[in-house]
Amino acid sequence: MKIAEQQVYELDTTCNQLYPAFSTSRMVAGEPLANDVLKCELKPIDLSLYKVRFTATEAVQFKALFPHGVCDYRSRE
Repeated sequence: MKIAEQQVYELDTTCNQLYPAFSTSRMVAGEPLANDVLKCELKPIDLSLYKVRFTATEAVQFKALFPHGVCDYRSRE
């Protein structure tokens, strides 16, 4: 059986029922479902863009883990 429809994330389609797409950390960061982005542009960390509130200690740890910034999948190279 051939199903001719685009794979999309979190919609009730025939493809998603047969082959569900699950979220990844990259998708949460904005990478498209197609997973065809191999490189992203780094942007400085802006803690105000996150849904959670970081403690001062967590903010220091986060910035230490990503000293060059985090991926911005909206502006792909």
